[in-house]
Amino acid sequence: MTTHTPFQLGSIGTGTHRPEDLLRAFTATLHSLESNQEWSALLNDAVNMADGKTDWDDYMLEELLPNALNELCPPFVYFGTQSCNCHAWDANAHCVDCAHADFGFWVDWDALDSCAELKYGHPLAWTDEYQCMVFRDGDETTVMDKDRNIIWTTV
Repeated sequence: MTTHTPFQLGSIGTGTHRPEDLLRAFTATLHSLESNQEWSALLNDAVNMADGKTDWDDYMLEELLPNALNELCPPFVYFGTQSCNCHAWDANAHCVDCAHADFGFWVDWDALDSCAELKYGHPLAWTDEYQCMVFRDGDETTVMDKDRNIIWTTV
């Protein structure tokens, strides 16, 4: 019997914008998620940079690692910062009113809300676009694969 561990939503690094801290958190998370060595070269470069063996590269932290983490996200999940309630954003979608720094994996509620299959008010729907089943009932949302293994849940 095969068991399936649901994807863990939530923070991987909070309370800091220090590049060194974020680099270590992003690298450790990518290492824990990556299973087929697809990202091994990027991981090697990031570890060398974190250990001071290579020169600092902002592109690694601002583009390469976040993009890799986004590619590993399951349906209706994104990697980035969680929205705060300040609603004072700069041009780069960073909050200007608080020191909000909460990087992690978050539900993409806009994508869920715009999913055509879910617009008919049924609590359970199959999405052809994402090849998954979505159950929504009040505050509870669960996304499952075709075998009904839970991919992620808000419960």
